[in-house]
Parts: sequence; structure tokens; C-alpha cells
Amino acid sequence: MARRRLFGQVLRFGAVGAAASATHVAVALILIEQVGLPIMTANGLAFAVAVLLSYIGNHSWTFVRSGNHEHHLPRFIAVSLAGFAVNQAIVFATVRLAGLPYIVGILVVIVVVPALTFLLSRSWAFIELKTRTAAPGSP
Repeated sequence: MARRRLFGQVLRFGAVGAAASATHVAVALILIEQVGLPIMTANGLAFAVAVLLSYIGNHSWTFVRSGNHEHHLPRFIAVSLAGFAVNQAIVFATVRLAGLPYIVGILVVIVVVPALTFLLSRSWAFIELKTRTAAPGSP
């Protein structure tokens, strides 16, 4: 049963990630082509929209949590930023340091970063909060 639950989470995480990636691209293109924003500004805004969509999807569907956004959201943002940093580091290492074609770095990224962010999301960002119980004799 635990394997089946994990497999379902992995599939849902992948679907949410695909939707967030498509949203990132669509928002960036609209902001660049239609609104006329500079590329870096448009990309930053598109990344923020994609992270928000990813948070909502993973919070409510992948890991099935309710509430506790003050706990889960900052952690998810940290995971997303860590994933972005690892992404950049992999591309830098493969292209600049190792001199490999950029496609090698991208292929490594699409395997490593989603796996890492899934593990961090599952084990830290969306971990279920334990309800506090008062100690015996305390109000």
C-alpha cells in the first residue's frame, strides 16, 4: 500500500510539474511578446507564477494537505529556490567546467532536480504537522 501511495504521489508531482512548466513558458511568452517586458523581468514573474501554481497543486493534490500555508509555503519556496540553484549549478558544471554540450546539462537537470525537489517536498516542505497536546496539568 505504501508503494502504491508513493507511486501516486510521484505521478501527481510529475503532472503538477508539467503544468507548472507549461505555465512558466506561457506566462513568460505573454509578458515578453504581448506586454513587452524585458526578458529577465518576464522570466522572474513567470517563475513566481509557476511556483505558486506548483505549490497549490502539490499542497492540495500531490500531498493532500489542508491549511497550514504559513508552514508549508515558505518551505516549498525554499525547496523551489534550492531546485533552481541545483539546476544552475548542474548546467554550469557540465557546460562551463566540463565543456560538454548544454543538452547534457539539461538532461541531467531533468532527472536530478525533479527527484530532489520531490524528496524535499515529501520529507520536509509538506510534512504533516503534529497537533500539539498540552502537558498534563497545564492549561
